[in-house]
Amino acid sequence: MMGDQRPPKTSTAYDKIRGAFGPATASLTVHHLDRVRAADYLVAALKAKLTWAEAEADIRAYLAAQGVQPDFIEKEVACARPLLQPWLS
Repeated sequence: MMGDQRPPKTSTAYDKIRGAFGPATASLTVHHLDRVRAADYLVAALKAKLTWAEAEADIRAYLAAQGVQPDFIEKEVACARPLLQPWLS
């Protein structure tokens, strides 16, 4: 875990979210390995008992740190919602 290196208001599973996205500003789970890494994030999120709101904050923080434009962040959150929200309370 990144511990104190995590951006403010991110979860303990934050360090796993990076793998769910392709290189640079690629979309969520574009490549097969990205899907596997998204599953790794989901497992970490479940272990940490995250809510969807906390997972969404992780996604937003990660993409903002990558310099992604706000409209692309909204698109990615919308893509992640059906993948993650049903699992996170």
